[in-house]
Amino acid sequence: MSRCYNSAVRIVRKVCACVVRQGGDGPELLVFDHLSAGTQLPKGSLEPHEDPADGVLRELAEETGVVSVELVDRFGRWVRFAGAGPEEKGAMQRHEWELFLIRPTTELPKSWTHAAVGSAAEAGKMFRCRWVPVDDGLGAALHPLFTPVLAMLQEVVLSP
Repeated sequence: MSRCYNSAVRIVRKVCACVVRQGGDGPELLVFDHLSAGTQLPKGSLEPHEDPADGVLRELAEETGVVSVELVDRFGRWVRFAGAGPEEKGAMQRHEWELFLIRPTTELPKSWTHAAVGSAAEAGKMFRCRWVPVDDGLGAALHPLFTPVLAMLQEVVLSP
C-alpha cells in the first residue's frame, strides 16, 4: 500500500527527554521498560499550545516520576512520518520531535518502578526505570524508534 506525504498530513508535535547523569564508567541514560513497547526514553505528544520545554518536563514526570531536573540543552530535531494510533495503522501523520538533554538535580537510585500518569492509555501502568550506559551497545537495548535520537545524543554526550 502506497502512502502519500502531502501538506494535508496532520502534524503532531512531540518531545523526548534524554536524561543523562555521570556514572562510574561514563555517562548513563535514563530509560524505562514498557510492557508492550520495549525499552524507551520518556517522550510524548505536546498538548495544544504547550511549550516544548514544559511538555518534556511533564512527560518525564508522567512516565518516570522524576521532577528534580535541569534542562541543559535542546539538542536536536527529528521528523518522522507514521500512521496514527498505537499500532501506526491510521492516517499518516508528520511527527516533529524536539530532543532535550536533561540532567537530574538530585541523586536517583539505580532503578525504580513508577506508576504512569497522564494519558488514559498508560495511566496506572507500571514502568521499570533504570540507568544504562550511553555507549555503542545501547542501540540494541532501545526500541528502534529511538535509533536517530540515540545517534544525536551520543554525538552530544560522547564527543570530546
